[in-house]
Amino acid sequence: MVVKRRSLLNRDALGNLKFAHRSIMEYLYVQRFVTLPSTQRPSVSWTDLMKVFAIEMIKASGASANPQQPPLQFEGADLRGAQSRLLTARGVCLDNGRLGKINVAGASLEGCSFKNADLKRANFFGCELTKVDFSGADLRGADLRNTVKSNVIMTGANWAKASKPRRSA
Repeated sequence: MVVKRRSLLNRDALGNLKFAHRSIMEYLYVQRFVTLPSTQRPSVSWTDLMKVFAIEMIKASGASANPQQPPLQFEGADLRGAQSRLLTARGVCLDNGRLGKINVAGASLEGCSFKNADLKRANFFGCELTKVDFSGADLRGADLRNTVKSNVIMTGANWAKASKPRRSA
């Protein structure tokens, strides 16, 4: 394989190929993560940039005008401390995710699944939660003030010290 100047790949001193910038590898990792079956996904800590890429993918899927588009599968993702403003997500699977301290204040989450997810101290302030599944999720210390919930599943969720959401009218 011939690698030329200004390529996305470079060779190191031993002749091995490497990415010209780490961000390329991080983007490709997140892209591949959503296509792998959950049993084959590696359990690694995500970088801040990987979290940004994941949130942007979720935003793009929520803004999609195509309702036939399959939901994103981020089961087991490590999005701890990720930040997003004005997030709209539809049907995203974040089951078994490590999402502690995630900040999605003001988000519109419809049909998303957070089964058995670690959501300790997550910020859902002002979110619209429609058909969201929090079964078995750890919501200790989560901020659910001013949220509007409709058909939310909370079976087995740990609510210790979490602020309670209000029901929609």
